[in-house]
Amino acid sequence: MENKQIFVKGLFWRKPADNAPDFVRGKLNVNAKDFIKFMEENKQYLSDKGWFNLQLLVSKDKSSYYFTVDTWKPEISKEDSEKLKALRDEHNKKVEEIEAIDPNSVPF
Repeated sequence: MENKQIFVKGLFWRKPADNAPDFVRGKLNVNAKDFIKFMEENKQYLSDKGWFNLQLLVSKDKSSYYFTVDTWKPEISKEDSEKLKALRDEHNKKVEEIEAIDPNSVPF
């Protein structure tokens, strides 16, 4: 887990306008060029499934909001890591066995 904050470039959250309906909670502005560049430069923070996990934070003086990359990852013991690897290997072996079955040999 990192303690360093990674500030997201290209995303800006704004409070809703004073005359906005109650269900409007805010406005997200995206500078596509800056955000795409930020994502390309920070691929190491993508989750295993391809997500950037972000946090919306409020400034100390409560006047503005900003996004940071959520870098938290659960800590896993070496023993649990080895168990997980064994389960993944077993799963992959079963998948290979299933993929090796000739569909024409199935009697139904």
